[in-house]
Amino acid sequence: VISPDGREAIVGGQDGKLHVYTISEGNSLKEEAVLEKHRGAVTVMRYSPDSTMFASGDANREAVVWDRETKQVKLNNMLFHTARINSLAWSP
Repeated sequence: VISPDGREAIVGGQDGKLHVYTISEGNSLKEEAVLEKHRGAVTVMRYSPDSTMFASGDANREAVVWDRETKQVKLNNMLFHTARINSLAWSP
């Protein structure tokens, strides 16, 4: 997923890792961080309306909310879904 301001891209992997890239002029990517929290393949990611956070969901039924600036987990232990997470949405 690409951030609303177009400066960042996050790619989720089958290994449960999130790869965070900065996008520079000419659309080249530079890996800035690898985030590890998920235990299943990452299936979806969405930025918050104000772009200060992003959320990710996985095939192991877990959702995680991250701080965009620090790349730290803001909210986790959302494990009560009955199936893999295929969609996420934020409320303004």
